[in-house]
Amino acid sequence: MTLIKKIKNNIEFINFMYIFGAIYTIFIASIFLTFDFINMLTYSYIFIAFLIVGILITFFNKFQLKKMILIILMTLFLLISTIFSGDIKTCIWGFSYRHEGLIALLSYLLLFLIASKISNKKYKMILLNEILLLGVVNVGYAILQNFEIIIYNHQYPTSFFGNSNSYGAMCLMYLLINISLFLFTKNKLYILYLPIFTVGFLISGSMGCYLSFAIIIFILGIYMLLKHKNIEVKKALKKTLVLLIIGIIGYFGIAGISNKSIHREVIATINELKSVASGKIDSSFGTNRIEIWSAAIKEVPKYMWHGVGIDRFYYALDNGNFRTSLNEKVDKAHNEYLQILITEGIFKLITYLSFLFVNIKQGIKHIKDGNYWTFAFLLPVLAYIIQAFFNISVTRVAPIYFILMGLMVALNKEKKKA
Repeated sequence: MTLIKKIKNNIEFINFMYIFGAIYTIFIASIFLTFDFINMLTYSYIFIAFLIVGILITFFNKFQLKKMILIILMTLFLLISTIFSGDIKTCIWGFSYRHEGLIALLSYLLLFLIASKISNKKYKMILLNEILLLGVVNVGYAILQNFEIIIYNHQYPTSFFGNSNSYGAMCLMYLLINISLFLFTKNKLYILYLPIFTVGFLISGSMGCYLSFAIIIFILGIYMLLKHKNIEVKKALKKTLVLLIIGIIGYFGIAGISNKSIHREVIATINELKSVASGKIDSSFGTNRIEIWSAAIKEVPKYMWHGVGIDRFYYALDNGNFRTSLNEKVDKAHNEYLQILITEGIFKLITYLSFLFVNIKQGIKHIKDGNYWTFAFLLPVLAYIIQAFFNISVTRVAPIYFILMGLMVALNKEKKKA
């Protein structure tokens, strides 16, 4: 048997090992980055490795052309944005200290594609458990920061993500994976995880992630009440609510000891939302997000067609001279969709939204077919999409989001085989 034939015969295992290794690599590199063993530029080199290895692996996978059209179009629009930017270097490598350029974005798409070819349920469960196990480590480090046992330069814990909102987005996905597996599998280990991730999520202080979580839990609750007559599932939902309450109580205990004030910020955010609803909008709302969005929207006509260039948002606002009322520089739109529109153009945004729609539709179809543990992929993906209206994409979180989306699509393919 030739080497090529052996690779083809074991391609799903190779796909699995690629994704498994990518998740660990991101985790270890994030730790190195946190402790200054490497810098962001060095960190970005892992995406070159993902890209090279991923391209080689895709040659041995079979993809239907009609399912590749959106990926091909997104790649095309990214290349067009890069070519017309006048700053190819920044577009390829990304803006300083962010480095979410063309190499990183293409790596995300490859991670999605290869994850979408993993149809073995055992492999998918291993990957989910890997994400949760590493999540426990991330939350543990964040709790040490919350107690100020470990000093950090931020209002709220950041764990190994460099920013509390990025940590909050990752914890949001951990928590929803955990809730889904607790509800729809028989493994009691997930009962132990749930309070850990609940506390870890709450101490992030990420208001956008809190709102996203509330929306997702509301949707899940309505679905359970309307669509499920299975008493065991209803019991599991009640247990989940009890554990969430325990987690909240645990959080307030931690917050009280460490003198955090998240509850006051939640109230402040609710008051801001009420003001917005009544038409009274202040530019300082949402940690100056309204101010940033207003400035960015004014630039849309100028950069609509092919964008200012990948990860070049900083230059879109007064050529880098824009400052917020707090005299802060701005290199991200704090809204991923507005970021794509300004930096990569309207055609890339439309294609990306179509990509999300198609994949979410497949995940929902699989749930309708009775594969309820698909929620372990669908809920964190939906939650990420919602919080992306208020937060930024970063290279320590986005790869996991694309991997989960790919695994969600793979589940649908598995159903078709059955």
